[in-house]
Amino acid sequence: MMTVLERVERYLATCDPAISGSGGHNTTFRVACTLIHGFGLLPTESFQLLKLYNEKCEPPWSDAELHHKILSAASVGSSKGFGYLLGADIPPLVSSTTTLLGSLPDLKRPEPDLSEIDVTVRNGPAAYDVWEGSPVRFDSDAKEEALHTEEIIDAIFPGDPYLCAGWASWNFETRRRSAWRGLLSEMPLIVPNPMTGPSGLTKEGKQSQHALASVGRRIYAVIEFDFAETDRSGQPTKWVSLV
Repeated sequence: MMTVLERVERYLATCDPAISGSGGHNTTFRVACTLIHGFGLLPTESFQLLKLYNEKCEPPWSDAELHHKILSAASVGSSKGFGYLLGADIPPLVSSTTTLLGSLPDLKRPEPDLSEIDVTVRNGPAAYDVWEGSPVRFDSDAKEEALHTEEIIDAIFPGDPYLCAGWASWNFETRRRSAWRGLLSEMPLIVPNPMTGPSGLTKEGKQSQHALASVGRRIYAVIEFDFAETDRSGQPTKWVSLV
């Protein structure tokens, strides 16, 4: 009789690789769901096995992206129950979503190196240098800003993907790019990557148009530093020495 690991390895060998631009997110997400719900594996085990599958993906996902897919798969649940691919002879390892979510691998961000940040900020390019080095520059007044917004969005998000944009952090919507046309210049916030659909499940299991589970594969990353001396509660921040 085959062990669970042997069954999983045989299953992974039959899975098509995730190909960027060809539904790679959905392909990998289905594999993650099968590992957790079909074979009744814990997230930590599913994460390691998904890394094996990831070796044939083009390009491979990062550990953080795989972690996200495992979390999303554990959050959505399954009407078939845990371990539906195992048969009656092998019981699943878990029986509830709570157990699943309680054992995810911990991928913490490293602490910032204040000395390196200080050197970069003091010696790196200033805002004008970035503008001067850009291959595309707009010299126009505010009346033309709306037109430039549409040009930029068309360039960085070709086609008609789902985009999540908002008037505020608590007021946002996910629409097709075509439905946003002419409106995005009014939006101060936008998710820097396309969404996989109009909504998804949050970590609390609620439907949201701004759910992490519905964010597609990372294309862009927005990095910013405020260097504020105090946080919103008035307490000193870690950036005090750099201000």
